[in-house]
Amino acid sequence: ENLPLEHFKVSHEIISYSKRTLGKRLNQNIYITLTDHINFAVQRFNNGMQFSNPLLWEVKQFYKSEFLIGKHSVELIKKRLGIQMTEDEAANIALHIVNAEYNTNMKDALKITTLISDILNIITEFYKVKLDEESLHYSRLITHLKFLSQRLFLNEMLKESDDVLLDMITSRYPREYECSLKIKKYIEDKYNQNISGEELAYLTVHIKRVSMYAEQTENKDIDKENVYV
Repeated sequence: ENLPLEHFKVSHEIISYSKRTLGKRLNQNIYITLTDHINFAVQRFNNGMQFSNPLLWEVKQFYKSEFLIGKHSVELIKKRLGIQMTEDEAANIALHIVNAEYNTNMKDALKITTLISDILNIITEFYKVKLDEESLHYSRLITHLKFLSQRLFLNEMLKESDDVLLDMITSRYPREYECSLKIKKYIEDKYNQNISGEELAYLTVHIKRVSMYAEQTENKDIDKENVYV
């Protein structure tokens, strides 16, 4: 009852823009959560209190479309309310949109973002290569990790099934499977959640694709350096 009408209007504009841009239905709760968030963000700004978002880099990398919507939202807030907010606020708004997309809450969205970052760190450390963040394989891996993380925190992990698929994949991609086992152990130790053989099989395939592309790219870069030498 006490929220300014202008904050409702801005929130509604952002949500409408998000739906058009993403082409997806959003959980109706976003009309409450985003409006409430914008109201508090404006209050903080007016009181000279602006906080950095420790997951700004991760949001930019893992939720690129939503982050662009967040940046658009910051510009809209400036236009409608005369307040210039930072990229950190764009990331905050992006996470609210992510929540509405995947039917999660802010706490789980933060945990999902952190988990994806931790898994990528395990992969890069295992292979000692930099993953190509612009490649299609990287994009597919991120998408897979989003849904894996969502299943994890909603307790909807894939159940154990026929081991034929996993046996075939482990025999063909033993190194990638070893990397998957490290991720499995990390998740079990930190979140006390079991990773089924089916989950491992799909994860191994994605790791194979992204690591193979990264190693090929790195070798090409080395060849170019040798040519210049």
